[in-house]
Amino acid sequence: MNKLFDEMEVWSIPEQIGEQIKKKIINRELRPGDKLPSLEELAENLNVSKPTVRSALQTLYETGLVSILKGRNGGYFVTEFYPDNLMKSMSEMITFSLTFNKIEREHLLEVRKMIEIPCVDLAARNRTNEDIKELEKINKIINQEKYCDTRELLELDLKLHLAIARSTQNPLATTIINAITKSFLESNINWNNKMITANTDSIVQAILRKDPDAARREMEIHMDYFLLFQSKK
Repeated sequence: MNKLFDEMEVWSIPEQIGEQIKKKIINRELRPGDKLPSLEELAENLNVSKPTVRSALQTLYETGLVSILKGRNGGYFVTEFYPDNLMKSMSEMITFSLTFNKIEREHLLEVRKMIEIPCVDLAARNRTNEDIKELEKINKIINQEKYCDTRELLELDLKLHLAIARSTQNPLATTIINAITKSFLESNINWNNKMITANTDSIVQAILRKDPDAARREMEIHMDYFLLFQSKK
């Protein structure tokens, strides 16, 4: 028999409560730092049990939308530093997806390339003198021959990419790249040291000159080394 209707998703009571609170945060009826009503108040207003409300709030806590403060003046609060929690949630989601083979490492590399090439273009346009000092400092360490530990070198490279993201002056770009690079670091691939350092100096010099076209070109070459290495695995 052909199905005339799609199956409807049935939400549990805690999920419905969590969604209501989430909508109030999105609509700015609840703002960062606001304290939520107590478990007792929420349970009474929603006509549900306290464990049901607690389950809903625990889910919101795990996703980073609310924080828990202990003590006399404690309770549940709308999270004030949401970008950090967004980064953590994204990073964990990507890492789990890699672990359980829901996505391939090559997919992660392709997304990095899609994001980081436009990002370095923006960095070349918006970077400050302080940004340049940080980029040159990291790049100098990366290109010192004494670094033979691949893990340490990879951490430095990802630190450079994060510094480039900060140079865009776009906090969301920084959050997204931070999440992606953190997951990339946990991918446990035996990368080649020369590949990790390829073109980093040219990228930094292009940003220094405020040359977006050159920055994009050099970043693409840099990212292609990773994709080429991954394709040979």
